[in-house]
Amino acid sequence: MKIRIKFLLLVLACLTALWAINMAIGQGQMQRPMVFAVIYDRGPAWVEGKPILEQPTIPGHIQHHRNLGEKRIAAAPFTPLPEDMSVGMVVLLAHSQEQAQAWVDNDPAVKSKVMTARLRRWHLESLKGCF
Repeated sequence: MKIRIKFLLLVLACLTALWAINMAIGQGQMQRPMVFAVIYDRGPAWVEGKPILEQPTIPGHIQHHRNLGEKRIAAAPFTPLPEDMSVGMVVLLAHSQEQAQAWVDNDPAVKSKVMTARLRRWHLESLKGCF
């Protein structure tokens, strides 16, 4: 019985927090985060013949993504195609184009020119769970 009461109190607290956030957004007190897609391409320092996980600075690139925490919606490499320069994509939340661009600019793989990055605002209406 105590567990059920604690669970119900937790659900009530979560619903109250969501209600407060929605009210603040509706009153203009909070800005709803925007969704951005970052498309990564092979850069000038890309080592041909090496898979993505063996490229220089990739461990730092992966950690950079992990540091986004809940702001990272999705991140994964693409299936490699010899004629395609694109190697992967990240979908993230940010409050402005400038905030998202600053995150991209600090990516170790971009800084080292192993990859280049194209940042695009994604006007995502909804995202259904698929896994």
